[in-house]
Amino acid sequence: MEVSGMVRRFSSGKTWNGKRFRRCVVHIGAEKTGSSAIQHFLVQNRDTFAAEGILYPKSSGLNGGTQWEFAAAAHPQSWTTDIGLFLNARTEDKMNGVLARFQDEFEAEISQLEDPDTLLISSEHLQSRLTTIEHLQNLQAFLSPYAEKIEIIVYFRRQDRTALSLYSTKIKSGNTQPQVFPPLPEDRLPYYFDFDHIHKNWVSVFGSEAVHVGLYDKNEFFNNDLIDDYCRFAGLNLSGKTWVDERVNTSLSTKGAQFLIAVNRLMPNIVDGKRDKQRDLLAQDVARSSPGSYVPVVRAEAKAFQGRFEASNDALKKRAFPERQKPIFDDDFSEYPESVEVVEPTYDEAVEMAIGLWKVAEQRNADLVEKIHLLRVEHADELSKQRYEAIPFAQFASRIRRSRIFRRFF
Repeated sequence: MEVSGMVRRFSSGKTWNGKRFRRCVVHIGAEKTGSSAIQHFLVQNRDTFAAEGILYPKSSGLNGGTQWEFAAAAHPQSWTTDIGLFLNARTEDKMNGVLARFQDEFEAEISQLEDPDTLLISSEHLQSRLTTIEHLQNLQAFLSPYAEKIEIIVYFRRQDRTALSLYSTKIKSGNTQPQVFPPLPEDRLPYYFDFDHIHKNWVSVFGSEAVHVGLYDKNEFFNNDLIDDYCRFAGLNLSGKTWVDERVNTSLSTKGAQFLIAVNRLMPNIVDGKRDKQRDLLAQDVARSSPGSYVPVVRAEAKAFQGRFEASNDALKKRAFPERQKPIFDDDFSEYPESVEVVEPTYDEAVEMAIGLWKVAEQRNADLVEKIHLLRVEHADELSKQRYEAIPFAQFASRIRRSRIFRRFF
C-alpha cells in the first residue's frame, strides 16, 4: 500500500506555502491517559473551532475517538492487524477502498473550511499501533502535504497505573483471561510501556521541538485540568468553548469486572471475523452500570512491575524534562492492597447486575427517543414542525417505542 501516493494537493483557497493548514497538531495518546476525554471535548466544540479555522475532522468519526484511518494510512499492512478489524477491511483491496473514501471525505471537509489554520488529530492508536520508524515516516508523508508544520502531543502515565487501567479495557474488549501485569522479557522492555523508546522514535521523525510531552497526573496538569493542559500544548483558545465531562471509558468495579469476564466466556467478541456489536453494547452498559476500581493485584506486584521501567523513565526525564529535579512519576503505591481476597460472586449479585443493566438500557432508549424527537423538529418544514411540536413528548415517545424499528434494535 503506497501511503504517500494517496495524497493530493489543493489547487485553490488560502494556503501556507502551498498547504492548506499552517499547522497540524497530532495527539497520540498514549493509551489510558484521558484520550477519550480530550476527544469528546473536541467533538463538543467542533463547530466553534471550525469558525476559528480549526478542523477536527468528522470524516474519521462523528463522535471522536479512535480515528483508525490515520493509523491505517501509516501502517503498511494495516488490514492484517486489529486496525483492519475495526475498519472492517481485512484485505488490502478493502483497506485501499476505505482509505480512498476517507481521503475524499477528509478533503471535502477541508474545502468547506473558510479560513483553514489548524488541523487537529487525536488518536491513541497512533502510539500503540505505529511502533517503528517506518510507520512514523509514513504518517509524516501522509500529513505533510496538508500542513506546513506538524506538532505531536503525548501524555505518559506511570506504567503500573497504565496496566491497571488497561486491565478494564481488556475485559471490556472481550478478554476471558486478562492479566494486569503482563510478563516482561528479561532482555528488553515491551514497546508499549517503554516510554523513552516511544519518545525517541517520534522525536527522530518529527524533531525534538515538535514533540510535546505531558505527564498524566492532575498535579502536573496546567490549572490541574487535563483539557486546559491539552489546549495549552495545542495552542487552542478556550474562550467560548464548553466542556461537559461525560466520564467516558470508565474503569469497572469488582462486580462489573467479574460479571463481564463471565459474559466474555459465553459471548465471544468476534463472530464471523467481525466484532459482535451487541456484545460491545452490553460491555458499554456494564461499564455504565458498574463504574469503579477493581484492583486484583497486590502492592508488591505493582512495585516489582514498575521497578523494571526505572531506567527507561530516568532516560525520558533527561530527554524530555532536562530541567526537572524530581522523578517524572511519584512512588505512591497506596492504591494497591497488601493482599487480595478472592470472593466468588453470588446469585443475588448477578440479579443486581441484571437490574442495573436494565436501567442503563432504559435510559439509553429514552435518550435516543429524545434525540429522534429533536432531530425531527429541527429538520421538519414549517408546517410539519408545528405539528411535531404540538405532539406531547410522552405521546411521541410512546409512538417511537411501539415502532417496529425501535423494537427490532431495542
